[in-house]
Amino acid sequence: MKIHRLALTTDFSPCARQAYMAAAAFAARAGADIDLVHWVDYPFQYYPAGFQGGDAVFESYRESTLKRLEEETKHPAFSKSRRVPT
Repeated sequence: MKIHRLALTTDFSPCARQAYMAAAAFAARAGADIDLVHWVDYPFQYYPAGFQGGDAVFESYRESTLKRLEEETKHPAFSKSRRVPT
């Protein structure tokens, strides 16, 4: 079985970054691409009753998380990767 893509999850913590080197080495040996993934949950259930602007707050959070994820793709572990899409 040929492995084409790996999903590597991150929560942006130092512990998560420890997995980057191992995942990159495995992907290189397999000739696979790495998809770096971070889960963004819609936090609407946490807003107080009657709160307005939940969608705007979520979109702002989502955009800042995408920027942070893009920064993570610059980690040295991924310098030799074929691709690390966000």
